[in-house]
Amino acid sequence: MKSAAAFLLLLLGGAIPQDSAKSESFSGERIRQLIEQLADDDVGRREDATAALQRAGERARKDLEEASRSSNQERAGRSDRLLSVLNRMRVFLMVQDVEHLSKEKPIPAEVLVRQVPGDAGTYFERGFNVTVWLLELHEEPPQEGRRIHGSFSGRSSTGCALSESDFLKLAPGSRHTIRIDDLRNHWGFQVSEKVVEKYPKISLEAPTVAGRYKVIATYDYDHAKYIGECKKGCPVHSKSESAWNQCFDKPLRAEAEFVIK
Repeated sequence: MKSAAAFLLLLLGGAIPQDSAKSESFSGERIRQLIEQLADDDVGRREDATAALQRAGERARKDLEEASRSSNQERAGRSDRLLSVLNRMRVFLMVQDVEHLSKEKPIPAEVLVRQVPGDAGTYFERGFNVTVWLLELHEEPPQEGRRIHGSFSGRSSTGCALSESDFLKLAPGSRHTIRIDDLRNHWGFQVSEKVVEKYPKISLEAPTVAGRYKVIATYDYDHAKYIGECKKGCPVHSKSESAWNQCFDKPLRAEAEFVIK
């Protein structure tokens, strides 16, 4: 990406469990000590520091970003791996100036999925979703009646409904990009209840009006639900090497607001 452009970055969490870290103290001093320990001569101490920093999660982000540029290859490599888990999925607004977004110009975006270095990964392609919400209007909207969004039905089959083609497989350290040409006309566009109450006939055919918006990106995979799509009980369902049994199943979510003028 060109350095001249300004990008709005949304970090999607969920890959690092935070509940187990709530009762654990992670002061700035302790985090810095743990990062130093990433390059310890004792491999066990390096592993302990890595596990502790993973539990620290967001609290360690700033120091990990600095450590990932360290001249010590062990410290830099482990820091980069931890950041890869923390930043497993991100969304960029691909525009020149995020402070002056216009309703007359497209607002392209990209969802970037980055696999952890050292490990391959499998993701449910139908599990990715991006929604754009209109939260607040700064001008009168079109009053032409509300559009009903189309509905999508699941796979219908008399055979086994499970397919390896439903899954995205990433090599260690690789990345996958989902491109959205224009968030203003994204199929997942929604209007908040607050706006609908004030403007009950707001048109969704031409949703790009000046106002405050929110982008929400999520990933989810329900293993039991997916297996349940096949009603035949095929023996292949239980094979550990099957994509649906190896798929990343931790929910990811991020959101950020922006203003169109």
